[in-house]
Amino acid sequence: MLPMLPITLLTLGATAALASASNPARIEIDLVFPKGKTTYNNMTVPPVVFALQNAPTAKVFDYQINWEINGDRPAFFAAGSFASDSWQKQFNYTAGNVGILADSTYWGGNIKAGEYTLSWEYSTTTCTDKGDTMLIETGNVRTGRVKFTIVDDGSGADDLFSGCPQYLGAITAKDPSDSCPELVSGEDGKPDPCQAKMNKKQIACLESYFKGKTDMDACTAAFDDIKPGDKVEWEYAKEARKAGRHAGDDRPVKPSSGWSGSSSSSGSSTSESESEDTSDDTSEGDDSETGKTQKSIGAVVRPGLWVLSAIVIAGTVLY
Repeated sequence: MLPMLPITLLTLGATAALASASNPARIEIDLVFPKGKTTYNNMTVPPVVFALQNAPTAKVFDYQINWEINGDRPAFFAAGSFASDSWQKQFNYTAGNVGILADSTYWGGNIKAGEYTLSWEYSTTTCTDKGDTMLIETGNVRTGRVKFTIVDDGSGADDLFSGCPQYLGAITAKDPSDSCPELVSGEDGKPDPCQAKMNKKQIACLESYFKGKTDMDACTAAFDDIKPGDKVEWEYAKEARKAGRHAGDDRPVKPSSGWSGSSSSSGSSTSESESEDTSDDTSEGDDSETGKTQKSIGAVVRPGLWVLSAIVIAGTVLY
């Protein structure tokens, strides 16, 4: 199982009861690349790109998306994560309310022909108001996996980022004004991944980024929070330029004899989620499996009309 959100200190006033479900906020998680049940040509620096609808609200709530890619044949492992507190350290830019979260499996060679599985987890801290008790939980609220294939005979797709993304899952919170959301159970709304479809300027920006030669004109025009004069340079730009073939290139490539390794992004070993469910609410052609798991952190007890404040430290409530 991928790592849970790190917990340090969480301060909560006992009067901070969550609002009624009059102003819900829906956050949808979509996958731009790699899409499940899709065959791609081999490439250097294979990207991992999520789209997060209602990204500003997700950032207010705090979130973490952990991902892993494992090779079924051949052996391969790479991992990374996105988090609301690392927004400025990665390619995380918004267009309207859609956030594009781009990472890479870069390890210095081509990803070999074979079958692969992308596993992902969306984690956040949630609250449940039970009247006399505020239950605080953190951990995975959505999880899943998709399978895709890489070939080296040129028969796969080279067009990586176009078309509608793949729907992975969604959460709906009762009131987006609360910093600790209360989730609406079983009411995630209708999947609409095409709302996160990337336009030509966004695709041009992302392709140039993964080649290590970012087209800042395209990026400035494509995303709200990239401004003229900004510099958006991928961490592995120099290595990518040397490698000869990059994500989004349409040039022919010779099969690689490279080795399987891990991304420099933070990651962990893979195991099955202890309480993973499967869901049938995915869009057509989607082989993702979504589940809901949470780990309780603590509870604030509010007897009578007393107004109490509590500090929750690693699951212990101190008064």
